[in-house]
Amino acid sequence: MKHIAIPLAAALLSGCLGPGPQTPVCWTIAPEVSVAKQERPAKWESVKVARVDVRQPFDGRDLAVLRLDGSVAFDRLNVFAAQPAALAKWAVCDILEGSGLAGRTVAPGSAAPAAYSLETEVSMLALDCRSGEPEAAVSVSLVLVSGREIVSKSKGAGRAKIVSGNLTGAFSSALKDAALKALEDL
Repeated sequence: MKHIAIPLAAALLSGCLGPGPQTPVCWTIAPEVSVAKQERPAKWESVKVARVDVRQPFDGRDLAVLRLDGSVAFDRLNVFAAQPAALAKWAVCDILEGSGLAGRTVAPGSAAPAAYSLETEVSMLALDCRSGEPEAAVSVSLVLVSGREIVSKSKGAGRAKIVSGNLTGAFSSALKDAALKALEDL
């Protein structure tokens, strides 16, 4: 009996006979909730959404969580559906198009020419728990380039409460707010 009880106890304690690992929940940054088209005179003739980078440690699929003490942890049970830069690239394109600031928005990867290109760096993409109430927090830096010259630079930040556990809606809203603030200042 001892010979069976010890391996059985070890198997139970290690999780081998338990309910198995939980499947992570996948979230995205959904362009369809980004921004509705605003009617205004265009600031730029045409803009191509070029490079979109997400800084470390926020560039992985595991959701980054800012703890009360300011440290960063990763939630492996809440993950982005793809690399954050890939998700943010299409969302930024949709936000730029909806802002009405560009006469024509050229999608990432398109061979179509544009008078300007927009480079984006996401310096924060995290669930911020430092205030006690978790919020999606996003910070971006935008650089508008014409040819090989930098025309303008700006930064923006956005925060959004998480409603009914919907991280997609919260991160989409926070990115929209951050990008629109930065676009307005370019």
